[in-house]
Amino acid sequence: METPLAMVETPQTGFGLNAFFRNKMTWIGFALPILIQLSVGLHHFFPSFPSFKIMHIRLDTYLTEKPWNAIGYFHLNVMYSIIGVAYMVPADVSFGLWFFYLFRKALNILGATLGWRGSQAGSILARFPDVNDQAVGAFFALFLLSLWMMRRHLWEVINDAISQNRTPVSKSTPEAMSYSTAVFGFLLGTFFLLLWGYLAGLSLVWGLVFFGIFFVFQTVLSRIRAESGIAWLFLPKTPNNVMALFTGTAKLGTQNLAILSSLKFLTFNQNGYIMPFQLEALKTSDS
Repeated sequence: METPLAMVETPQTGFGLNAFFRNKMTWIGFALPILIQLSVGLHHFFPSFPSFKIMHIRLDTYLTEKPWNAIGYFHLNVMYSIIGVAYMVPADVSFGLWFFYLFRKALNILGATLGWRGSQAGSILARFPDVNDQAVGAFFALFLLSLWMMRRHLWEVINDAISQNRTPVSKSTPEAMSYSTAVFGFLLGTFFLLLWGYLAGLSLVWGLVFFGIFFVFQTVLSRIRAESGIAWLFLPKTPNNVMALFTGTAKLGTQNLAILSSLKFLTFNQNGYIMPFQLEALKTSDS
């Protein structure tokens, strides 16, 4: 949170800009990625315009023999637009990002070495290590762990929201809104989503399951985005994929499947979601 706070710091008397924006290195850091990305964009539309070459190396093209070719899509990108942001990521989080990426690739090779991948491995092991399924489990585990860690605070929030004769906890703490307003907004929003799905043709039960999984995913994604600063995110599986995995498509029914398929715009690309930005803004206000 240090950088956003430095950016909005009140300038000293006699200066139009604060110390952050008076620093020459700040503007050099802004200018380099902007000029590089601008040249790439102009070169795309006007090929005669000179452009910086963005490093993109397909390492998997050099691994053609078994079991190494089981590594899958393996690339090295140098993205100038996010190097500065990545520099500010805590070391333990940064380590986890690249270490587990390499660990995932190592599991692909291990599975191929032991015969755990491909049609000969059977229906269960054929997709080993099936990282997307593992990621879904990790999302639910992180959500449950988060609930457990904030259980006392959640109890205070619920008690404050439903109690009649009390001095609201939220009145004594610098919150963006009262707890009762937040709980009411959550319930009203959930009701609206379920009603919208029902009117569109989605059954209430499957609508509750879908939006429940969606809420779990968005909560965990917000934490991942806020802690790691990742530039863009994609869900490991969409909520309807998870539902079909556990129940099969037959139990969902054709009408529910049709409605769920139309909601892909809501669950595929997570770049535009505002929950991480709200989380960061609220955390910044605490400082």
